[in-house]
Amino acid sequence: MKVVISPKAEEDLVDILVYSLENFGEQKALEYLKSLKESFQNLSQNPEIGRKLDYLDLNYSVFFYNGQAVFYNFEKSLEVIRIIHESKDYMAILKNTNSA
Repeated sequence: MKVVISPKAEEDLVDILVYSLENFGEQKALEYLKSLKESFQNLSQNPEIGRKLDYLDLNYSVFFYNGQAVFYNFEKSLEVIRIIHESKDYMAILKNTNSA
C-alpha cells in the first residue's frame, strides 16, 4: 500500500528532526527519522494494527511508535495525518488540525 504524508505530518517530521538534532546529534536524529519513516512502510503492510479512533468523528487510527503517536487513515493508500509526541495533548492538537 502506498504511503502518503500530509503537509501537517511533513511539518511534524521537520519539528521532530530539529528537536532530535538539537538534543541527540545528527547521527541519532537521522537514525530516528529513518526508523520512523520505516514504521510508516510497516504500517502500510498491516494498517489494522493501530487503534481506530471511532469516538472523534474522524476516520483515523493511531499507532504508537518510539514515543510518537502516528495518526493515519487508510483506504487505497495509507495517509499519515499527524505525528505528535505522546507526552503532548495530541487529542486537542488533532481536533485543531481537523477544524482548521
